[in-house]
Amino acid sequence: MLWENACYLLPDHRRAAVFEALREQVGLTPEAILRRPREVLLPLAAMGGMRPETRVFRWQEIAHITATSFEGNLEQILQWPHARAMKALKLFPSIGDPGAEKILLFCGVAAGLPLESKRSARADADRVRTGAPEELRRDVPLRAGGPSRRNCQRRPAVGPRPSAACARTARRSAATASRSATNARSRTAAPSGIQALPKAVARQVAERNR
Repeated sequence: MLWENACYLLPDHRRAAVFEALREQVGLTPEAILRRPREVLLPLAAMGGMRPETRVFRWQEIAHITATSFEGNLEQILQWPHARAMKALKLFPSIGDPGAEKILLFCGVAAGLPLESKRSARADADRVRTGAPEELRRDVPLRAGGPSRRNCQRRPAVGPRPSAACARTARRSAATASRSATNARSRTAAPSGIQALPKAVARQVAERNR
């Protein structure tokens, strides 16, 4: 339990350093932690990252719960049925279903992998943001606050009303297509005067030859 609360969002070697320092300088029993003043615990908690005061409070709360609810012996939980053990572990600060599953797994009394914890989920998200292949980032908006071109193109022709941004994109595309069609017609169509010019020239030539 103290291992889980040794630090926050730091690598395991920092967690191990805080845990070993707590073991050597204070002790890991509820009595040892409750006997030490906050001034002794605070420098150790500061090794675990931000909010050391909260960490000291949690250490003391863990010691208090262990001493009052479990007679100072948490190992008895390992002999309990899984559901009861899970419920008991979640009495401690910052321990939810993922943490309780992980503790039981590491103690050898749970089968399978624990649920995803917040710490590992955030690390996975950071890896995806920094190193994800292009196909995983295609749907990122083309500009801040705007829709992606792919998302607009995927919208069906019938169904719910599209968003205002997608509607503007569709209107711009339609206007561009209309201008292109008009320019193409103007290039291929000749004025009526030019079409009639050969007849007028032929008439003049015929009159001169009379």
